[in-house]
Amino acid sequence: MTLIVLGASNLDYTLIAHQALRQGHSNPASLAVHAGGVGRNVAETLGRLGESLTLLTALTPGVWREFIVASLPRCVRLESLPIPTQSSYVELLDQHHDLHLGLAAMDALDALTPESLTPFLSQVEEAQWLAIDLNFPAPLIDWVIKHFKGELFVEGTSAAKVFKILPHLNRVHTLKLNDKEAFELTQEVQPSAQAQMLINQGVQAVTITLGKEGVYHQTKTQKGTHHPSLPHPNIVSTTGAGDAYFAGLVYAHLHHLEPHQFASRLAHTALSVATPVNPSLSLSTI
Repeated sequence: MTLIVLGASNLDYTLIAHQALRQGHSNPASLAVHAGGVGRNVAETLGRLGESLTLLTALTPGVWREFIVASLPRCVRLESLPIPTQSSYVELLDQHHDLHLGLAAMDALDALTPESLTPFLSQVEEAQWLAIDLNFPAPLIDWVIKHFKGELFVEGTSAAKVFKILPHLNRVHTLKLNDKEAFELTQEVQPSAQAQMLINQGVQAVTITLGKEGVYHQTKTQKGTHHPSLPHPNIVSTTGAGDAYFAGLVYAHLHHLEPHQFASRLAHTALSVATPVNPSLSLSTI
């Protein structure tokens, strides 16, 4: 029984404003560089929980590859597709450490084709679980889902990319979206209507994160439920919380745990640090 995580590995540049942002002005801020990317974040989180898996990602040769490789726990087996420059993400956080603006420089991934994954065909076909983000080109994602036969977990990734999963909703076991992605995918405003539409199209379980308003969760067999967000005394960064929540949904399913409670605890740990994944994360710390 094997788990594959398919998705991006980025260099994350985080700028945190020291005071209220002033448009059109130079604003004082602090800067940090971390290993990031949705797929990589999910793989690191699951690895820190002791889950053995394969991360199938895209890396450029050189020092940045080593930087990203060094961020992964030993139980994460790395398989990579070559790209000319490393994909990057720049985020500007306001003085409250909430995302004000994000810029994703992911053009290097556009050159990846289904043929890039041919050497990994047998791994894809034999895997029992597959967790993906939607950063890779649509033809590559289509190819993977065509050949994969197990349970599929999908992270919506962004409002600009979530459309890539539309042709495959009836293949999805768990779909995790934020409110913007859910609207883009369904054109519905209310989370209950969004979730029901996706369930009607074949998704087994839908989770919609609503920021400070909490989470809406619905499955094919359970009515929708709104869960309020857990209070947090000291939010350092909100950036990795969504990826941690998604990783929690995957882990909870694999280990027969209540999904929302476990995923919420994981997201809570991510809010406490500036890095996308809490470096002290383990099963004993959540």
